[in-house]
Amino acid sequence: MVFAGYVETCLVVGVQRLIDHTFMARVTLNPGQPVALSYEPEVPRYTRFDQMPLINYASVSSLDVNGLAVHWHQEKLQSRFKQILSVELPENVAVQPSWEVYAHEKDNRVRLNGSSVVDNQGVAYRYNGYKQVDRMSGSVWLNVCGQIERVTLSQQDLAHVCCVAAARGKYLDLHLDKNKLSYMVLGGDVVQLAAFDAQGRRLKQDPAWRFQQGVKSVYFWGLPDKVVLDVSTQTRVARLDFNMTKPLDRERPLYTTSVKVPTLSTDLK
Repeated sequence: MVFAGYVETCLVVGVQRLIDHTFMARVTLNPGQPVALSYEPEVPRYTRFDQMPLINYASVSSLDVNGLAVHWHQEKLQSRFKQILSVELPENVAVQPSWEVYAHEKDNRVRLNGSSVVDNQGVAYRYNGYKQVDRMSGSVWLNVCGQIERVTLSQQDLAHVCCVAAARGKYLDLHLDKNKLSYMVLGGDVVQLAAFDAQGRRLKQDPAWRFQQGVKSVYFWGLPDKVVLDVSTQTRVARLDFNMTKPLDRERPLYTTSVKVPTLSTDLK
């Protein structure tokens, strides 16, 4: 232990016994009001960070469905049945899935309307219903994003430019207004988006977003100092048909591998 200055008296206190007592505490961080963004450009009152690293997407132009399979898991809840369909993919392949799922109960067939989950090593389809089913069938279209290029722009760049040249002659329109980022890719898709503050910490993106006249607007819990976008200018579709009569005993989890945050590329202008 190092002290700044001359020490005349040093008092050391030791603990001989610890007393544990369990209690509950209610803490109000924002008195009387929920912590939420206004969904208009603003300086957020609270700053939140995202601990997930950026994904280094693999350069894939097509996907061989011969090595893929759909896995089915059916789980009984209190008054419902949860259906989970999943496909394990090669690591760090950027895909956008589109599911067509049918549930079979004896001679009845019903098309389900569930939600998709995307990870850097798989895709899944989730649905909660009241009945147990005997068979699952359908198709999943995997839109594989290829020709992925990383675009890195600082706050100063976004203040002076609105159109950035991306790969293969495509263009990316951007506009940053405080914590609101609006963008549109002419002939491509954004497969990953991240914003960092002045200290290099990744800002959390709010789940709410807006889409108007081809422009998507997202909001961050803080003021971005740097924005990173992975832009794909090529898409290939792989179709995988399935027909399953026996669910698995347990769900196959979607994995998020531990990858290091890559060194940000040189700004593309």
